[in-house]
Amino acid sequence: MHTVMIVGAGQAGLQLALGLQARGYGVTVMTDRTADEVRRGRVTSTQLLHPTALALERAEGLDLWGAEVPPVEMVDCAVAGPAAGAGGPPTVISRWTGRLGGVARSLDQRVKLSAWLELFESRGGSVLRHAATAEDLDWAAARYDLTVCSTGSRTLAPLFPRDPARSVHTRPQRAFAAAYVHGLGESGPPRVRSTALPGLGELMVIPAYTHSGPCHILLAEAVPGGPLDVFRDPAARPGEVLAVLCELMRRHVPADHVEGLGRAVLTDPGAVLVGHRTPVVRRPVAVLPSGRPVLGLGDAVATNDPLAFQGGNCAAKAAAHYLEAIVGRADDQPFDETFLRGVFESWWARTGRAATAWSNAVLDLAAAPHLVRLLTAAAVRPGLADLFCRTADDPALAERLLLDPAAAERLLAELRPDPFAGARISAPSVAPLPPRPSLPSPSPPPQPGREPAVAVRG
Repeated sequence: MHTVMIVGAGQAGLQLALGLQARGYGVTVMTDRTADEVRRGRVTSTQLLHPTALALERAEGLDLWGAEVPPVEMVDCAVAGPAAGAGGPPTVISRWTGRLGGVARSLDQRVKLSAWLELFESRGGSVLRHAATAEDLDWAAARYDLTVCSTGSRTLAPLFPRDPARSVHTRPQRAFAAAYVHGLGESGPPRVRSTALPGLGELMVIPAYTHSGPCHILLAEAVPGGPLDVFRDPAARPGEVLAVLCELMRRHVPADHVEGLGRAVLTDPGAVLVGHRTPVVRRPVAVLPSGRPVLGLGDAVATNDPLAFQGGNCAAKAAAHYLEAIVGRADDQPFDETFLRGVFESWWARTGRAATAWSNAVLDLAAAPHLVRLLTAAAVRPGLADLFCRTADDPALAERLLLDPAAAERLLAELRPDPFAGARISAPSVAPLPPRPSLPSPSPPPQPGREPAVAVRG
């Protein structure tokens, strides 16, 4: 059977490695960290895997935690009006609850990926602990039938040039900060609680699971330069990050969206994440100086802001798609450049295009006023609220029904208002907006192409 080198040990890389290993392939993983280093390190993501991605993991026997991880089936969304950034109280103009159509779960990737790496090794897989360079890829491509690069590291990114036809942005669209915490309350079943502030950013509370059990993730997604953009130092002290996150939540979020905020404590010293990233799609095949091709996967070739929850979900779907394509290649058929490009293009057509289009759209609601209208209308149209929630699992729904203004108008006409849902528009009062908080001694915001080396998978 074919031999495969996978560079990178994230969601996509390890899922593919374990899938190939289970089918008898000789697989080697190259990664710069041991399982214990991953487990003890800082959080790397704010993932929320939806039903399709979770089913793909289960099919490979990789759901090692089962019911321990809080099941998320609903999203509570509040939309605040433009006054939110003008110094007055952020008026909540719409509130609704939508159903995901299945169970989603957020598992700290330090827990998942360290266990997956140990599982791979326990099954006889070979792991090279090394920070890969372009020369290493050339070395691997000469010795393995197929080399897959699944890491978006700065060192290897130049091998996969930006695709301008598929990349809308040239700089970060959000400054993000996240903290995993214990102590928050939860009235009713676990659910994501999201407050959208068009033009300013978003604040979320996500039920999750970490080393010490069930927890919540506090997530701020700030439009760069706006009132929420107060996290500019990736090395900020964890306690400071938590304090400012909590203050933002108090000022901007309905009280029942974040219960027990005064009791919030970090789950561990590495439980915070601060950074920026530029959404980008890259050329999928790197042709090395030797002429040998390397296939890009996951963050190596397609990265989205975590706002639309496409990072981890896209990674899981891409790994499953690549697995199917590789297994379907006969032993006497080479993994040439034409075949590798075809693998990516078929994934792009099936998943990547819609996921990228939807992620880009929600990052810039000001450019899509019809989406703001739809978000507001969801308060009295439960079917529309459910549709918004299901786009994370199936972004093709958004591409087909929400992105085009004409299609959105037809959808509004078809989904009749529910008079009993109107009460959702009435929201609890939110405290007025005091002067913007800040972290001590922030570093300058990153320039295009000079972002902090932080991996975030939505």
